[in-house]
Amino acid sequence: MLFSPDGDAKVIPAKTLYLSFENDRASVIRPRLEKMGANLDNIIAPDIKDLCGLTLGDTSLEDVIREHSISLVVFDPVQSFIDRGVDFHNASQIRRLLDNLAVIASGTGCSILLLCHPNKKSSDPNPLNRIMGSSDFRNQARSIMLTGHDPESKNQKSFILGHMKLSVGEEGLGIRFHVTNIDGAVIDDFCDVSLEKIFQIMQSKRGKTASKKQQARDLLANLFSTSQHVPLEWVERAAEQADASMQTVYRVKKEMGIQHFSDGFSANKKTFWVAPGADIEAVKVKVSR
Repeated sequence: MLFSPDGDAKVIPAKTLYLSFENDRASVIRPRLEKMGANLDNIIAPDIKDLCGLTLGDTSLEDVIREHSISLVVFDPVQSFIDRGVDFHNASQIRRLLDNLAVIASGTGCSILLLCHPNKKSSDPNPLNRIMGSSDFRNQARSIMLTGHDPESKNQKSFILGHMKLSVGEEGLGIRFHVTNIDGAVIDDFCDVSLEKIFQIMQSKRGKTASKKQQARDLLANLFSTSQHVPLEWVERAAEQADASMQTVYRVKKEMGIQHFSDGFSANKKTFWVAPGADIEAVKVKVSR
């Protein structure tokens, strides 16, 4: 739904295209929408098997938006929709994909929402630098919002949604909401709570619960979410950005059954890591072409 221009309580129904590799349509997405009282006629949520091949660089997305009069497209999570062969941490490669989305949004008037989790780089105090992947995600986005636990509430299911960046208007108050098993997300009120406090809580919780090995597993899972093989340099770059030890990454590589091979000679030699279960011989043929 979109708030009306006069700012009163009425809302304008709008169609949403929800694209998710993370949540199953039947068991997760639909029940959540029903709890919120959503008009399901205005929600298009393709099944996971129908999303294979869809990426941020897919120009056919504009045709779908126009055909169904879509006002909002959601990519959840964004790393699942990166084109094969594109380095999630390479600014110039990611910029081309985001430029494609900007053209589509401008031409259709549709808003595009990219969802992601913060990276594990706990040594960086700037929340914007905790956005996973290339810096272009935060540089090109016109609006960036953070959701985290409400620092003023003891209820573990109380959260706040607020702006970290807004380039198209004046930042408003944060939205305080809580989640219940019956009603889903329920908006409580508007609040002026520091996002820095929310961020500190996120850091504290992560520091207590996330092990170094789990950090490495998450890192590798994100890399392999877009391709069956990744260059070693991508792994090293992602580990550096996440402030993760390559020694731990190598241990987890072995535990996960990740294979590797080298292609080329001397200065042109490159090492590739291959996703668990992938046909390494087929990957070698593909790389050598």
